[in-house]
Amino acid sequence: MTWIQYGMGDVEYSQLYVAVTWRPLAVERLSSVGAMRYVTFVGIRDFSAPLSSSLVLWCDNLSSFSLAPNPVFHSHSKHIEVDCHFVQEKVVAKKLILKYIPTNDQIAEVFTKALSTSKFQLLKNKLMIHSPLIRLKGDDKYSKASVATAVELNHLTINSVRVSLRTNSELAPAMAARVAFFVVATALLLIHTNAVEVSELTSGERQETPGFSYTGDIGPSKWGSLNPHYATCSTGKLQSPINIVTNNAVLNAKLKPLKREYHIVNATLVNSGYSIEMKFGNAGQLTANGKIYTFQQLHWHTPSEHTIDGVSADAEIHLVHKANDGSLTVIAMLYKIGDADPIIARFENQLHELAEENCKDNEVAQVAVENFDAWKLRRNTRKYYRYVGSLTTPPCSENVIWNVFPKIRSISKAQIEALKAPLQPTCKNNSRLVQPLNGRIVELYDELN
Repeated sequence: MTWIQYGMGDVEYSQLYVAVTWRPLAVERLSSVGAMRYVTFVGIRDFSAPLSSSLVLWCDNLSSFSLAPNPVFHSHSKHIEVDCHFVQEKVVAKKLILKYIPTNDQIAEVFTKALSTSKFQLLKNKLMIHSPLIRLKGDDKYSKASVATAVELNHLTINSVRVSLRTNSELAPAMAARVAFFVVATALLLIHTNAVEVSELTSGERQETPGFSYTGDIGPSKWGSLNPHYATCSTGKLQSPINIVTNNAVLNAKLKPLKREYHIVNATLVNSGYSIEMKFGNAGQLTANGKIYTFQQLHWHTPSEHTIDGVSADAEIHLVHKANDGSLTVIAMLYKIGDADPIIARFENQLHELAEENCKDNEVAQVAVENFDAWKLRRNTRKYYRYVGSLTTPPCSENVIWNVFPKIRSISKAQIEALKAPLQPTCKNNSRLVQPLNGRIVELYDELN
């Protein structure tokens, strides 16, 4: 059982303590004590299910976090010494595991506070609330069966609320009220999430779009004529990728380091047919020159799309970030064949599983990747090139801010083959040719200069 601790030290816990028939003597108390006793009593009294494994308690109070395992108590902590001994005994006995969580990352805030859209999405994703809808290959709309699935999910959610409320009535009144509130709040969040997506699916606004490839009659040179929405691929003046000529890059002292705060997230590895993509929803944030972007997905191209001084790399990864206003910024990193990339190694088995998926023509293969540590993608760089470009696949939308890292990283040949294996035969080499600069300036951020 895991208890998400909320509001350490600042929230009045009188109702909580009444429920467990315990009140601390001191005004300044360790909230971890209350939570520990509360969960212990709840397990024994309300559910008749004593804790059989270690309790994980997330704390946002660093003082509580530091004092809990400390066998030495100083004069400033004497008034809470009994409480500290209680927690310390549980920590030493490994019945309690304390972990730190920043206040602004607490999931409970999604139910108790008015949050910004980006913060709401972040916490909603931590609750693992997502759409079960399956996207069609080469299509931009969803199947009727998927819409029915979403509608059915809403009905199941409502029925679950009825069952939960009926079950809650058998518990102690105080406990029943708290459980009922949580179930109702979660149900409303699920219903809202799916209702929005179902309304989008049934609104008729999504139009079927033709597929594209990297060779033949639907290759890059023909993308602009495949659909009116793809016209920018042919007519745009700010297209990507480009060749970066290092001697022509302009040093910009106003550019700032890219501040990235990624975290562990449950991801989905998707084979779109033309690329391998890992979708997060929200894996953290990127701050670029004061603007905040959400890290939504990453994907690979082999060989690389960007070139530096005319030299192509063996692979390129794109980390796609989106701001609240819909604008995009992408980090591009280049790879040469050598040692295996430890990040890809983390989910290489899922890549092989993806290649073995047998899908119908109207389906997309996808494999879950649990607990993907996006933080490991946060590789510091002292230099990057920036320019304004576009998406490198249809519809080739422009005004995308590109940040290209010149540092070459290593990837094994086997890993490149694993990235190519699930793709369609005409998309194994899924890189678009470099596009004209058309007078654009490539800026340089160099920490050493």
